[in-house]
Amino acid sequence: MVQINPSAAFRRHVDSEITVAFRKVFCRLAPEEELFLLRGSVQHIYSAGEIIVEQGQPFSGIYVIVEGTARVELDGPTGKIDIAELGRGDIFGEMSFVDDEPTSASVIAEGPVELLLIEENVIQSLLLGDPTFGHRFYHSIAITLAQRLRKTNPKVAALAPQAH
Repeated sequence: MVQINPSAAFRRHVDSEITVAFRKVFCRLAPEEELFLLRGSVQHIYSAGEIIVEQGQPFSGIYVIVEGTARVELDGPTGKIDIAELGRGDIFGEMSFVDDEPTSASVIAEGPVELLLIEENVIQSLLLGDPTFGHRFYHSIAITLAQRLRKTNPKVAALAPQAH
C-alpha cells in the first residue's frame, strides 16, 4: 500500500469525478459536507491481491473506492467466502464505524485500487460541529447497509438448505 498526500490535480479529479459516485452512498449529505469529507481524506493505492482491510482488525476509517475493484470475503469454516465486489464510488468500513467493532470481513484489491480513507477524526469533527450532520450521515449509512443486505439475502437463501 502506498499512502499519498493528494495533489491539487488529484483533488480536482476527486471533486469532479468521485463526488457524483460519493453522492450515491452519502445521498443525504449537503454538498459542503461531502466536500469536507472528501478533502479531509487520505489517498491510498493498493496492488492486485493486496489486503486493504483484514477481517477482525480494528476500525481504521471509511474507505471510498476512486478507481478499481475490490473483493469482500469472509473467513468461513472451510475457507474464504466471497461476499461482494465493490467498485468506483462504493464504500466500506462503515459497519465498524457505526458499531465500533472490529471489521467483519476482509477487503482485497482485485487489481490496482485507488481509494480515499476518511478517518474517524474527520467524521467526528463534523458530528461535533453540526448536530444535524449526524442525522444525515447515519441515514445515508443506513440506506447503504439496507441496500447491501437486500443484495446479500438471495445469496444466503441460495446457500441455505431447502426450507420446509
